[in-house]
Amino acid sequence: MIASLRAGRWAGALTPTLALALALALALALALALALALALGLALGGCSQKQPSAFATGKPLFNFDLESVREVLIVKNDPSGQRWAARASQEGWLGPQQTTPRWLIRQGPEGLTLNDSLADGALIRHLLDNLKTLRKSGPAPEGSDASLGLAPPWAEVRWKTSDQESAITLGSPGLSGGRWARVNQEKLEVSGAALEMLRMISEFERLRHLRLMTWTLHDADRITIRWLEPGRSIPAFQAERSSGDWAHPKTGKAFRQSPGAALEALTHLQIEHFETQEARDPSPAFVSWVVMDWLDRKDRKLTVEIDRELRVRTSDRPGSIFRLHREARRLLSPSAWTN
Repeated sequence: MIASLRAGRWAGALTPTLALALALALALALALALALALALGLALGGCSQKQPSAFATGKPLFNFDLESVREVLIVKNDPSGQRWAARASQEGWLGPQQTTPRWLIRQGPEGLTLNDSLADGALIRHLLDNLKTLRKSGPAPEGSDASLGLAPPWAEVRWKTSDQESAITLGSPGLSGGRWARVNQEKLEVSGAALEMLRMISEFERLRHLRLMTWTLHDADRITIRWLEPGRSIPAFQAERSSGDWAHPKTGKAFRQSPGAALEALTHLQIEHFETQEARDPSPAFVSWVVMDWLDRKDRKLTVEIDRELRVRTSDRPGSIFRLHREARRLLSPSAWTN
């Protein structure tokens, strides 16, 4: 009886102390839980929040000096065409008047031997200029590179200036008529004239200098065309500039009909095929049929030789043989130059 009364007194004495301790412990636990919840919320919010875009919608993606670009890499992975990559560098200019940049293909598709490395400098320059038209159409949706057609990409272009390197990777068609793209690790939809140009450059051959002549008609001051046919003596065609037109060099008299249009057509002759056989050892043997000499006012000369198979050798693209389209035969025949 006495023991139970003592126990009751001790219990009554400890009850306020225990209650305070429990209250403090509960308050501390609630504070810790609230702090953890707040920290977790901030962490989750930071993970889900997107970084601000580096590109404004409707504004150009790139701003660079076109004249300072010295190297470009083009990769195409078009499902309906070839898969290839090529690297080209600018090294000087074409023709005496230097109106077209001289681009050389330094690396072509794997396994392809390039006897002629001359690229279409005008096309490359046009592509680089059109890269400056690319604009952001909108953000890209959440997804992997593969889901946006960026792995592998539809196309990729990289270019270098003396102090800058830029790149863009292009994937599947987007929602606003453009294509999904990746620029500086940011995914977005882009639009611009460069997309159509890259679609047009579907094959590696389009990147090569398909025009036979590297001179324009404005480069030439005197032109001679000779035909070498055994057993026949065919008068050579000769012309020189005179008062803004062309005249006979010996007499100075104007032609009955100006040959300007026909001479201009010669500068637009297109290469149909790049021969893999080197020019110094062609098979069958290369026997010249037509020989053209173009001279500028400083007597710099371009010589073009064409055989009856419409294979061509030129002095400014040594070591290479090209084959022209068969439609060129009519323009090259002696009857086209009787005036």
